[in-house]
Amino acid sequence: MAGREFTRYDEGLVAAVEGHLATREQSHWYGLMNFGDWYGERGNNWGNIEYDLQHALLTQYFRTGDRRFFEVGEDASRHNADIDVVHYAAGQESGPGGPRRVGQAWVHCMGHTGGYYPYDYLNMTIYSQGYCENEGHMWTQGNLEYWLLTGDEQVHQSALQLADWVAGPDTINFGYGNARVPGWMGIIAMSTYFATYDEYYLNAMRLMYEEVQEKGDPDAGLWVHKLGPGHCNCEEPHYGEAGFMAGVLMTALKYFYIATGDDEIAERIVKIANFIVDTMYEPEQHGFRYTSCPKTSVSSTSAMIMGNGLAFAANYSGDERLMELTRDQFARGFVAFGGGGGKSIGYATCAAPMAIHEISKFPGPTLDEIVDEMLEVARDPARRPLPCIVPNPDFEQGIGGWRARGELAITHSTDVA
Repeated sequence: MAGREFTRYDEGLVAAVEGHLATREQSHWYGLMNFGDWYGERGNNWGNIEYDLQHALLTQYFRTGDRRFFEVGEDASRHNADIDVVHYAAGQESGPGGPRRVGQAWVHCMGHTGGYYPYDYLNMTIYSQGYCENEGHMWTQGNLEYWLLTGDEQVHQSALQLADWVAGPDTINFGYGNARVPGWMGIIAMSTYFATYDEYYLNAMRLMYEEVQEKGDPDAGLWVHKLGPGHCNCEEPHYGEAGFMAGVLMTALKYFYIATGDDEIAERIVKIANFIVDTMYEPEQHGFRYTSCPKTSVSSTSAMIMGNGLAFAANYSGDERLMELTRDQFARGFVAFGGGGGKSIGYATCAAPMAIHEISKFPGPTLDEIVDEMLEVARDPARRPLPCIVPNPDFEQGIGGWRARGELAITHSTDVA
């Protein structure tokens, strides 16, 4: 049965996963180390399941019961557990030999782990060498869900290896340089807590949250820092954050609030949501910029990864303006979402079902109604790029599909030849 909250989303996810499978078949991604992953975001690297593709797909399986999502999610989960997590590191199991690496996940690299090619081979630099000390590229949520569905002990142990590193060594002198670090680390801690109800993981979230509180701007709710290259290329860098990183943090904090009921956490999410709107929303372009830098471009699908936190903030605060903006932006993001492969699916949908559930609580039109209206406008013959041949130029075949601005209405008339 289709998810009743947003049936257009279910249709879009079917098309996305079918496109992903078609690409896998065409590109022959069936290698012993490769099966279940996606390829080529930076040209020559494997994705290492970035944005927790298995979580995105298994969540859609929960929504719909469509086994295709389970099967592709299973492929991704088994790959991630076997290949992308560090199961052994010589001399670095713990303590004196260096920081513990067992349990960490490899970032998107050549050959999944790097180290097969010379440095800077095909201009891949750090991605040709591989590294795993990147807390913004680790996830366990989908693996835990797969374990709970199937009882697969290998996936279970791999997920706990990562969670135990996050909740143990990583909490010692915990620090971060952007919001997605406490975001993804927090999601790992909280999803493991929800899967096990072991207070050890909830305590890890508390320890990380202390740093979020310490660094967080009193008004913005998160750490407002100087943006680095790629997030701001101005001669004098702007201060702020990347929207998707703030979105990941809001999801982690929402999980923390669900577990604790602490209103201070919910109020922080509201502050972050308003900071995103105040510093990244471009009314004239009807979208959010990539970062707080005013020169970064509008990102069409960023509202989908931010939507969970934005919609929670709107519901918690009762802010009708934030509700209207969040619903509009999430719908626009979905219309722009075309699947596009593993990373695009994971990025757009890792938090989208939770956003849909929050948005379904808003008064007013549903997401299906808004998306149908947007699609009707997009298909208006008058929106064809110029130069073009105007369809039905004499209107003898009727006026179907044409729209008028504002309150005007289009009618078929023979008064003027």
